Amino acid sequence: MKGTEAAWVCSMAENLVCEILTEMADIQLWKSPEPVEELQSRPMVGVCATIGGDYTIKMRFFAEKQLFYRLAKSMLGREPDDEDIQDYAMEFINVVCGRFISEIINETHIKARLMPVEYRVPTGEIPVEAESMQTMGLVSDGQEYATFSWTTMAIEDMVRRSRVNG
Repeated sequence: MKGTEAAWVCSMAENLVCEILTEMADIQLWKSPEPVEELQSRPMVGVCATIGGDYTIKMRFFAEKQLFYRLAKSMLGREPDDEDIQDYAMEFINVVCGRFISEIINETHIKARLMPVEYRVPTGEIPVEAESMQTMGLVSDGQEYATFSWTTMAIEDMVRRSRVNG
């Protein structure tokens, strides 16, 4: 993928994750000044999603547990339990997936059948994916760190296809 296209995807991803978290829970996020590798060594919990269809795209959002706690508490209006925290984390990644895919489709102007096929909450460390993933580091207004990642190959294929068909 050309540098300008990759930069657009990164900017779009950052903007939509930040916007969605603000809309859902009034939590502000910014790009973290910390290196991604350092953030990935922090204790975090997360959610992963796989989108299937004409392309397979994996996305994952990991954050310090307090960020997911604040998300659930804001959505519920009360103290959440662990199940609530997990449910709202999965709802958050569901919204992110839908918006991310819509933005890519709108930008590339290609027709593609894409649908969520799996959501999961991994336990333990951030999983290592065989596919190449782009990861960005984020920090919240409460100084909670997070990472958002997506597979790059499918996005590169979509952009390439749009150039051929465009």
